[in-house]
Amino acid sequence: MKKSTAKELEGLVKQYGLEPNIRRHISLLGYSAVFSGYKKYLPEFLGFTYNAFGVIWLGDVCWSMVNQDDIASKVRPLLKDEERLNAILSKAMAVFVETRNEFQSFSKRKASAEGLFGFLDVYERYYGSLGVYNVLYRGMTGDDLGVSSRLENRMGVERNEVSALYPKIERFLSSAAKKVGEEIGVDGELTLNSVVSEAREYLRKEKLPRGLVSDIEKRKGHCFYLFVFETGNEYILSDKAGITQLFKEVFEPPSVGAGSVKGVSAYPGLVRGKAKIVPLDCDPASLEIEDGGVIIAVHTNPDYLPLLKKAVAIVTDEGG
Repeated sequence: MKKSTAKELEGLVKQYGLEPNIRRHISLLGYSAVFSGYKKYLPEFLGFTYNAFGVIWLGDVCWSMVNQDDIASKVRPLLKDEERLNAILSKAMAVFVETRNEFQSFSKRKASAEGLFGFLDVYERYYGSLGVYNVLYRGMTGDDLGVSSRLENRMGVERNEVSALYPKIERFLSSAAKKVGEEIGVDGELTLNSVVSEAREYLRKEKLPRGLVSDIEKRKGHCFYLFVFETGNEYILSDKAGITQLFKEVFEPPSVGAGSVKGVSAYPGLVRGKAKIVPLDCDPASLEIEDGGVIIAVHTNPDYLPLLKKAVAIVTDEGG
């Protein structure tokens, strides 16, 4: 883990072509496990992975950053090889079923440092399998991709099944970290504000080094984390002023003009409605949409449910 400056991170963001992507409620430990899982398992499944990924926290929400064009260019040739794709999906689903069963076993046990240590491996493998579907969908933009309707349907059905475990596994991690913290005399929130390598080290020893405690405490509520997949290097910034400035520099809201959007449909149909554009940094709970409207957003998550019930259609950059 390398402590960085806002200037250094801004340079890395530009170097890897990272752009604002998704707004979520995920801890630093959660994203660290996602990236670790992607690094370990996506090359095994797909033969490639991302170049880099960034996440910025301000308050209790975070925004991720990715080079969409880079990963899409790696995916598109694969989309034309249906036999290989089917084999990849079968392998990803087999790993998911395995990790789901292991998760169910962990969720029934009493929380312990040893148990949470072992769960981190399950956590990484789960995101490795989910990552396959997320990566494939990033490449499914544009026309004439060569994906059959049968394969597209399989990907959609399986992705829904795999992603359904996501909120459960996140809640379990948060709850287990806090309970383990109480047992060994460590603030559970510190666990959630650590990266996987730090968490594994202190869970193994059941003790947090004093210097590390100070570093982790500074990350609460404001943190920028960047992971480079080729090297495995991790960069982190916890200076609030630097993060606020960095957020302004790299999260310029895109201009939106009249026109059209196109992509891959999840379900067929033809509808008409008033568009509601959801800004990247907007809290869905603060929005209103008229019945029969069309939601246009970067992504959706469970917070969008009241809006989704009123909408006749949803247009997103990716599922969620």
